[in-house]
Amino acid sequence: MPLSRRVFLLFTCAYFFSEFYRAANSVLARDLAIDLTLNATQLGLLTSVLFAAFALAQFPLGIAFDRWQPQRVVASLMFVGAAGSLLVAFANSFWLLALGRLLIGVGISGTLMGSLKAFSQWFPANRYATMAGALLALGSSGSLMAATPLAWLNQQVGWRLVFAGSGVLMGLSALALLNGIGNAPPAQLKQPTAGTGSMRQVLGDLHFWRICAALFVFNGAQYAFQGLWAGPFLLDVPRLSTLAAGNLVLLLSLGMTVGYWLSGWLGDRVGAGWVIMAGLILSTLCFGLLTLPLSVASTAILYALLGLASATLLLTFAQIRLLYPIELIGRASSTANFFVFAGIFAAQWLFGLILDRHPVDTAGRYPLEAYSTAFGVDVVASLAVIGFYAPLARRTSE
Repeated sequence: MPLSRRVFLLFTCAYFFSEFYRAANSVLARDLAIDLTLNATQLGLLTSVLFAAFALAQFPLGIAFDRWQPQRVVASLMFVGAAGSLLVAFANSFWLLALGRLLIGVGISGTLMGSLKAFSQWFPANRYATMAGALLALGSSGSLMAATPLAWLNQQVGWRLVFAGSGVLMGLSALALLNGIGNAPPAQLKQPTAGTGSMRQVLGDLHFWRICAALFVFNGAQYAFQGLWAGPFLLDVPRLSTLAAGNLVLLLSLGMTVGYWLSGWLGDRVGAGWVIMAGLILSTLCFGLLTLPLSVASTAILYALLGLASATLLLTFAQIRLLYPIELIGRASSTANFFVFAGIFAAQWLFGLILDRHPVDTAGRYPLEAYSTAFGVDVVASLAVIGFYAPLARRTSE
């Protein structure tokens, strides 16, 4: 197998685990809550810990990728994540679960940025966008695995064996990444050393904060929903079975996979800004409609559309490439990526707090009104962000 193809496959496998762990709690949440007597606030905080660790890791990661080979950084972090997954498997308290989730967050924090850094070294510029799009589309199979297949596997062996097995597989993937790629890319593909441009240029630009606001609110809500609350909502409101709920979460993930391919194709033809703007509006509309009593078929359509809309936000990193000089791209991208996961942390925890303000029935189910309140808060915040982001959409689509 050509070495460049091996680079792509090994980093895609690494990114698979990031998508899997970020979405897994949506299917496993109910069993975790029952087995360890967790309320919605604890469940939201438990899931948010992963994203908080992920977000905080972004700042040192940029420096690490500049100093060492990305495969070594990513593999080392994945060993930490594998240990965290095993800890979750044997945890008997909320705090041990939280520690395990924190370690998983650290473990998967470098898979996407590390992959993109490696691709910039191993693939020529005219293939970079294609490879990055393929990475995201194929790697998102991790979120597909965290839907119906995970629901079935959970029924067969239980959530503890799921975390134990996935931890072992993650460790094996890290070993393959560490040993399957040489120490350095071909000399002709090495990138020049980054310059000394100041981050003040980025942080002082209002357009950068338009991007960060969109990532914080929209990606935060999207991933919080997919990673945790999409499953409980289906169990509580339409009262689907675990397997049926997994099928609809699978639609959400499939929509995202299609969206990765479609967003890149449309972005090159109509402009990244307009594609992102369409995604923001579609996401807001979907969350607004979820506040209403709906049929299962209508809910399934909205889940697929939410996945499609969420993928468009990845084009914000293409906007960063257009807005700033090359020596600032790495730091600007990592800083923006921090806001993605800070938003997920905030959204998941806030969602749990809102649910806990409503009574549950005898089966522990929250009413539609509880979810509608949470969705409504997101819609209000989203409308404000759409207005704030609009000037950048026009600029990067001209």
